[in-house]
Order: sequence, then structure tokens, then C-alpha cells
Amino acid sequence: MSSSQSCPPDEILTQFASGTLPPLALHQLETHLDVCPECRMLLSALKGERRSGAQTWLQAPVLGTIAPGTVLAGRYRIDRLVGRGGMGEVYEATDEILRTTIGFKSLTVAELQQDESQKRLRREVLVARQVTHRNVCRIFDFGVTPDMCFLTMEFLPGTTLRQHICAGTPMAPHIVRSVVQQLTDGLKAAHDAGVVHRDFKTENVILVPGSAAPTRAVITDFGLAAWVGPGTPVSTLGARFAGTITHASPEQLRGGAVTLATDIYALGVVLFELATSGALPTNGRSPYEIAAQRLNEAAPSPRQFAPEVDQNWERVIAQCLERDASARPRTADEVFHMLYPK
Repeated sequence: MSSSQSCPPDEILTQFASGTLPPLALHQLETHLDVCPECRMLLSALKGERRSGAQTWLQAPVLGTIAPGTVLAGRYRIDRLVGRGGMGEVYEATDEILRTTIGFKSLTVAELQQDESQKRLRREVLVARQVTHRNVCRIFDFGVTPDMCFLTMEFLPGTTLRQHICAGTPMAPHIVRSVVQQLTDGLKAAHDAGVVHRDFKTENVILVPGSAAPTRAVITDFGLAAWVGPGTPVSTLGARFAGTITHASPEQLRGGAVTLATDIYALGVVLFELATSGALPTNGRSPYEIAAQRLNEAAPSPRQFAPEVDQNWERVIAQCLERDASARPRTADEVFHMLYPK
């Protein structure tokens, strides 16, 4: 493999990311990476996917690292573990001063040693506090003890949108409309505050059931979010990939400028999942292959996976998934009104 040859097959990059590539092949790949920024960015994304794994915050293991009944920072009593993700753990807890139930997100011991992980947790607090909306998870506080960093947040009893979709329980059309409107309202509130989420996906949406009101859809996890001014992009060139490959826009994968249109692309992926009962707009067998398809091919039609999908939904999803960011709808609420014209 030389710098003049084509990019390596995805199995080579997979072996590299897992540390199992033989020495000779490793030397050849490193030579190629010296002259191929696209492969460098895709490798960064692949490593991030391997590190975070497939777990979500609400895929609850049996035991957490903090024992129930433990009181932290003199006020937060841990009640039970509700989930574990790539960065830490989330617990249901009680604020003993205010006598309220809260969510308590802590870094794992391994992640605590990484300065970038602590910065991400702080960023989640700072960014989420800029957005006040019922469809965005409220963040209360950030704290540090000798053993951990943590944040406290609104406790959201429910399941992720991804879990609901994969459970195979169809949503009634009026519920789908309500969820889509809430998601676009939440994204619009973030965008109006100059915040781009950068990791919007069905795993980061919690559906909170209500007895007297429709299901509440709440956008969570602003740990990768960034501020953007009006029309001002955030450049990620040279930085580690931030996001999730299945929902990342082409500009994220290239390490280019990220704007509010990045979230519109991710919204298109979420709509694709809703329309097809969980299918994703790619047939890639690996993170590298998914990323390569996203960069070089138009997104497939959701009707390939679910022929009954409404043609208007097909058209709007295709527009959200345009590789050219300028060709996507300008705002989240515009997407809603395109899906549900008066």
C-alpha cells in the first residue's frame, strides 16, 4: 500500500483501531495516512465508536460503581443505577436538601483520569444551561469530589427513542407527530441559543410517559455540543471526531466546519428510523464502510426498507440527508412544517 494507491479496505482500518494489525501492514498503513487526511479522520471516528461501544445510558447493568445509599457532596443520596454509557454511569438519586428526585451522572474511574472527559462533562452543564425548554433535559449542577466528577440533572423516567423503536411497538400517527414536533421544538430552542448538539440521535432522546398528557420527548447529552454564532461555523478540522457515525453528517466525518445544518442531517437520520421502524440510511457493515458511503453516496430512500412510507416523508428525509449542507432545510421547525403542511 503506497500513498499513490487507493484507500485501504475497511478490515485493515478495523484491525488498526483494535491494535491487531501486523507490523508490516501497520507500516504501510501509516505511510498512507501521512498523505490521506480523509482516512485519518475516519480512523479517529472508528476509534471513538469502538471506545463508546453500543451501550446507551438506559441499558442498565446490574451493579454500578456507587453503592445505593451513598451520599455524595453532602446532599446527593444514590438510589439506583439506571444506565451506563461510554463515559460513565447514570443513577436515580435524591437531593436531600431539596427533597427531590434527580439524575446523577458520574464519570467512571478510568474516564476520570482523562482531562477531555472532564471537559466534556463541564461542557454539558454549560451548554445545556443555555437552553431552557421542556424538550431539552435540564442540567442543575457540576461537582468534583476526590474520587469523581459528576453532574446533576432532571431525572427522566422512561426509555430511549431507539429502545422504543427497536421494541417493535408501532407508534400511532398522532404520537409520531407529537414526538417529531417536540424534537424539532427542542432542536430549535438549542439552535436559537446558538447551540449545535453534534450528537443528536435516537439514543439521546428519552420518552417520558405521562398519565394526563402525551408522551414527553426530551433531548439529552449535550457533552459534544458547541456554540455557534449566527451563520458562524465551528471548525473541527484536526480535532478528534465528535459524534456517532450512524448519525454524523458528511462534514463531521471530513473534519470540516460544523453548523446548525449538522443537526438537521442527524434529524433526518432520526426521521428515517421513525419511518422504517429502526432502519438506518446505510448498509455499511462497519463504521469505516458507513462513513465511506456517507461521504461518497446519496442516502437511500426509506421506502427501500418500508415501502409504505409516505412520499412526502421520503422527500423531506432526502432533503435533510443531502451531503451538501446548504441544500438541507434551514431550521428544525421548517422540517416539521414540511412533514406536516397545513
